[in-house]
Amino acid sequence: MCIRDRKLQERMAKLSGGVAVIQVGAATETELKEKKHRIEDALAATKAGVEEGIVPGGGVALICAIKALDNVQAEGDEL
Repeated sequence: MCIRDRKLQERMAKLSGGVAVIQVGAATETELKEKKHRIEDALAATKAGVEEGIVPGGGVALICAIKALDNVQAEGDEL
């Protein structure tokens, strides 16, 4: 097995194993704590999304409704 294949195999194992290292830097201790809390919040939201599912947002429902609305025949004050 060549070095490239071994590195790819290690990378795949790390990605599928759920292991990650997030390195965070900041100029001050206060800024570092704030960044840490943001990362912890994002991690909790990601875990909840994986375990419980997600609902598309940000106007995705409106975009999906465009096709259906193209076929609607409106008249009078419905326009």
